[in-house]
Amino acid sequence: MKNVCAFFCLVFFITACGVVPGLPAPVVEAGPTLTPLPTSTSREFPTVADRSCLLGRAEPLRVEQPQGDLMGWRPDSEELAFVAPAASSNWFAGTLKLVTGPDFPDSPSPLPNIRVFGDLAWSPDGALLAFVAWRTSDGLYTVMTYSPAGGEARDWFPGESARTESGGSSSKAILSWQAGRRLRVLSACGPDCDQTYEINVNEGVVTPFGEATRLVRERLDLRRHEVMFDESTYPYMIQPNWSPDNSKVAYFDEDDRAMVLLVSEKQQYILDTALDTPRETKWAYDNQTLAVRTDDRIYIFNTLCR
Repeated sequence: MKNVCAFFCLVFFITACGVVPGLPAPVVEAGPTLTPLPTSTSREFPTVADRSCLLGRAEPLRVEQPQGDLMGWRPDSEELAFVAPAASSNWFAGTLKLVTGPDFPDSPSPLPNIRVFGDLAWSPDGALLAFVAWRTSDGLYTVMTYSPAGGEARDWFPGESARTESGGSSSKAILSWQAGRRLRVLSACGPDCDQTYEINVNEGVVTPFGEATRLVRERLDLRRHEVMFDESTYPYMIQPNWSPDNSKVAYFDEDDRAMVLLVSEKQQYILDTALDTPRETKWAYDNQTLAVRTDDRIYIFNTLCR
């Protein structure tokens, strides 16, 4: 009896250790391979002291979901257009504002009664600013253009023409400006449907362009100037945005810091945005002035003043 007990004790012990005579050893699944987190530090581009100067500040509209570009520089100009909080609310739909350098002082909205949703886009000649607006009267989205020279705004989907889907708000987005002052936009035509429209500004005509497609998921992505670069030598960059002459890159690092990288000098530095989380960057035509939108502020920098 003692021998039998001893035998079962031995079997229990061996089994607990994971080895049973006559059976293959258990396979232990390997855990995931640990990969170092990306970092904004780079031997090719060391971080140096801040070389920027703050030129101005402004208060932007706060948003929870992407609403396209909420600011944009007028071509060949020191004038910055952006969406500011409206008098009644600082969320979702705001009001259009324009500030001008070199000091960028605050100024009243040129369109105080229009609720601007976002997706600002200047025409190449700087004569018109296109944007998506939200009409409080009927709860529909529309596309408008504003002429700073004439102070006039035009609604390109007036009345029921803005209702391009049944039972919805007919959301819209700006695609791009084409030659001859033609503007292409998207408008929802169903729960998973988008229709492109072409607005001929000179002729005052809006027509469908091409066939309807599936909903364009990235329709409100931010516009950035991107070029090919060697990811193995550059630091890890979130939303890299090159200056027009490709000499600088504005980007965000993994610590939510706004950075400027100088390509030829092979240096980079941190912009002082008061620890606000950055969301969007826009370069002016001079390749030196940069607007950075955070949750709470728009900061306008001269990126090479020292």
